Amino acid sequence: MQKEHRLAERAPLVLIAEDLEMNARLLSVLLKNFMPKCRIHTAEDGEKTWEAFKNLNPDIIFMDIQMPVMDGVETALKIRSSDHPNADVPIIAISAGAVKEQKPRCMKAGMNHYITKPVLKPVLQNALLTYLPDRNTLG
Repeated sequence: MQKEHRLAERAPLVLIAEDLEMNARLLSVLLKNFMPKCRIHTAEDGEKTWEAFKNLNPDIIFMDIQMPVMDGVETALKIRSSDHPNADVPIIAISAGAVKEQKPRCMKAGMNHYITKPVLKPVLQNALLTYLPDRNTLG
């Protein structure tokens, strides 16, 4: 696959869509534990996430559900319905999990996986191993 080959040649690019800076930093630290060479870009709202997606072509997106301007579900729907060549990028929903109906809503929007906060290391590692095409990028 073309994407697997691309990942084997460079460090993966992770897009973190999170409006709270502390949560974005924490997730960045956890990601760097598993992928020390990964490149991380953060966006604090759905519109900036959409722009970053189009311009950066990330390998995986971690998407907070509740963000200003455009929420995570809306942003995922916009990505999935676009004609962008990377519209099938893995999108991992991240939520405080307070609303029971959130997970089905995220899956219906085309997100690949759902993680609740606080993000636990084994849960994050499982998502990375599942959705990054080249498992050799971990370590």
